[in-house]
Amino acid sequence: MAQPTVLATNTGVIQCEDDPFLGSTTFTKTGLSIEAEAKTVIVVAGLYSNAKSITDITFNDGNSNVPVVGTIPFVRASSETKPRNANRVVIFDLSNSSASSLASITVTCDTAHEYEMMIYVLYTDGFLQSAFTDMSFGNTYDFNIHNPNFLNSRTVVISLKDDDNDIGDVETVAVGSNASIITQLTSIPGKIGSDDFCFAAIQTTDSLIDSLYPYELRNAANDGLGQVEYCANFTFQISSQKNPFQGGTFKIIDSLSDDAAFAAIFD
Repeated sequence: MAQPTVLATNTGVIQCEDDPFLGSTTFTKTGLSIEAEAKTVIVVAGLYSNAKSITDITFNDGNSNVPVVGTIPFVRASSETKPRNANRVVIFDLSNSSASSLASITVTCDTAHEYEMMIYVLYTDGFLQSAFTDMSFGNTYDFNIHNPNFLNSRTVVISLKDDDNDIGDVETVAVGSNASIITQLTSIPGKIGSDDFCFAAIQTTDSLIDSLYPYELRNAANDGLGQVEYCANFTFQISSQKNPFQGGTFKIIDSLSDDAAFAAIFD
């Protein structure tokens, strides 16, 4: 096996028009493309508000709605001083879909409203191995992951930032030696200043320990750290194996400190 790849042609930000939920609880973006190699698509939807909730996301490959692999309904604590913006992540299975330019995404909210929304999609020729979420408050974010299946998987991080100060901070993204930038969102329509809202990073080298430094929020002059922000962070392990921990023939090794032998268990 080998590490999966992110299909960069159609991966990135989908800008939605102003007030996509004005007068309706659903918004559909049509005319999206799927590459023939795609096996999985991760869809992240974020509102520029915490006053409403995203209740559902569906993905249609041009023929029918595709199966859901997993859903992350990110919940904000109402007791927070500044709750995170409403967001939701759904991972879809494209293994039975063909190449298409007629795909669509439908996002549903609890009520109609006037808040802006952004959609981020990530296509890959791999499959979801695992995922986790966390909340951060600061202007830098880094972490480490022990990944015994590193020869057959990659780590992907997508972060959504609550830019509620409207002062136009410029967010630059610094990364560690095992990561590179995929994309960085520019401004959200209808908002003041340059409100960078979404950015993503992915592991690019083989490593048992994934050391990622997804972002550093810089000020407008880019000569120091910018405003402290609330962020919702989503981390995914994408594997070239559909079921990496099921049905394999496991080998006995003398020591789990033997990284190559440990990784070979999943090969």
